[in-house]
Amino acid sequence: MTSSLFELGLWQVAFWWIAGTAAAAVVWLLWSGQHRDQWADRAAAWWAWHWFTGGPLEGQRAIVGLDDDRTRTERAGRRAALAAARTLPMAAAFAGEYVRAGAPWGAGAGTVAAAGFGVPVALAVVSLAVVHAAVRAAHHLQWVRPLHRAVCGPAGWDEEAKPARYLVVPRNRAAGADGVIVAVAPDFRYTAARKDELTTIVKAKLALGDVAVTWVPDGRHGYVQFRPAEQMPTTALFSDPHIRELVEKAKPSAPVIGITRGGKPVAVDLDSEAPHVLLSAGTGGGKSSTIRALTAQLMWHGADVVVIDAKRHSHAWIRDLPGVRYARDLGEIHTTLIELGAEGWRRNREWDDVGVDEQGPTFKRVVVVCEEMNATMGLLRQWWKDHRDKTDPVTSPAVTALGQLLFMGRAVRIHVLAVAQMATAKDMGGPEMRENYAVRILARYTPNAAKMLVPECNLPATTRHPGHAQVCIGGVAHETQIVFMGDREARDWVSEQRGDRVEDVATVAGRDDPGSQGKQPATVAGPPRDGVTGLTLMEASADRGLGVVELRHDALRQAARRDPEFPAPIGQRGPARLYAPAGLQRWEANRPRAARQAEPADGTESADEVRPMETTTGA
Repeated sequence: MTSSLFELGLWQVAFWWIAGTAAAAVVWLLWSGQHRDQWADRAAAWWAWHWFTGGPLEGQRAIVGLDDDRTRTERAGRRAALAAARTLPMAAAFAGEYVRAGAPWGAGAGTVAAAGFGVPVALAVVSLAVVHAAVRAAHHLQWVRPLHRAVCGPAGWDEEAKPARYLVVPRNRAAGADGVIVAVAPDFRYTAARKDELTTIVKAKLALGDVAVTWVPDGRHGYVQFRPAEQMPTTALFSDPHIRELVEKAKPSAPVIGITRGGKPVAVDLDSEAPHVLLSAGTGGGKSSTIRALTAQLMWHGADVVVIDAKRHSHAWIRDLPGVRYARDLGEIHTTLIELGAEGWRRNREWDDVGVDEQGPTFKRVVVVCEEMNATMGLLRQWWKDHRDKTDPVTSPAVTALGQLLFMGRAVRIHVLAVAQMATAKDMGGPEMRENYAVRILARYTPNAAKMLVPECNLPATTRHPGHAQVCIGGVAHETQIVFMGDREARDWVSEQRGDRVEDVATVAGRDDPGSQGKQPATVAGPPRDGVTGLTLMEASADRGLGVVELRHDALRQAARRDPEFPAPIGQRGPARLYAPAGLQRWEANRPRAARQAEPADGTESADEVRPMETTTGA
């Protein structure tokens, strides 16, 4: 009778112990949201261990620094006292119950102590084992078994295979350090379609969110791993010392566009990877700030800049800095692009006499910033339509020159940074011209824009987070937080580096008059005074070109047909002949006085002096 009474009391205590332990574990798991991988179930095991060892039960790690005023011995003593305060009453309760039941196993001190301390420990182990087994079974039924049925075929395994043979699915799924691992069969074919299928199934069946997917094709032991993705940075301010260090240590030819997950820099090498960059972004997508960051970095390393800005105010921070030409009026934009095209050809001709074992010429880097291409290209076409003669080419020479820059920019170190909202082929000058932009930055893009510009990249849905963009290089999209420089910040940084040591680029074709800014002369990189750069007669004329000579366009065309001493052309651009500026100036200076005085003031011809035009003119 005594034994049965003891057994009844002991099992009552055991029941309440198991129930209390399980309830406390569930409450802790739901309240704290912590996920810990212990040898037994993470919730119950963690709670029981901390209960018996005097650890905190709040579910969060102790904040480092709170107990810094105590020594290690003092902290260990405090934890031992807390463990004793929790354990001794429980042991006393079990020992008392044992004595009250008549001590059926003997009344010795050792037996009483074993009943007081041994029974709770044994019950704790049993309860943890039960909870652990139950949780494992529930996890297997809820996640592992359904995943096995869905992926066994795509992964190349038989449905009868044991899931543990090729699946590793922790209870916290992809939140752990190793994440989820799915091994594939030895005959698995690593095609894009099969990999995408398997990846999609795993993400859907396990309800995975933002994860990093890594494929490891390791012979017979290939697998795919799903781990927590590093979070994207929310800002990339140039004022941040870490960002500034990344920018200033970058290669002169590889400006830092921004940073991606893990704080890794995203950059493109204009000399070896892609010479031109296209930025397509909707309203408020940070087009001007992105171009400002790239341009400032290239200027910091000594590049000259030409800004094509029909909007007139996109880059006010740069307008009067040394080595900058800012074209705003349509006529000036037209002339500037033609000059840049001529400069590109001049640089290309520098390679004519370079031998196979000789080092080629080194040119100063020139960056051409083309703002609002959607509007600018249409305005240029209309301007040319309003100003061209019947003998002039139908296509705008400025558009043609821009295309030439895009095709030859890498070798001559002339780079185009183009900005547009939609960046259609028409707005970029044609599909063949748009294809030269090997680097494409998209922000606040529509599905149509992404499909049109980067169909080879599977871009995620766009976000309105400031400075967030996708940088597509070589068919791979890099999620990027763009480096941000303020107007004053960029100007001060560039001015500090360049100072007075940077010389202004050479004046083009003898033109010394101030440009539209009123402070700096109109310039582009490279001197054409050496007679190598070719200009059409229209570009050299006083009324429609650069004023290389004082004659009007019509008078130059007449002289080219009539005067046997007129300089010979040095090349041809489309149907138009090209002439050396120095040759035209020498011819004008050596013209007979009578010929100059007989020239009509308006450049027209009398009826009896007009001769039939040649089939190919020098226009």
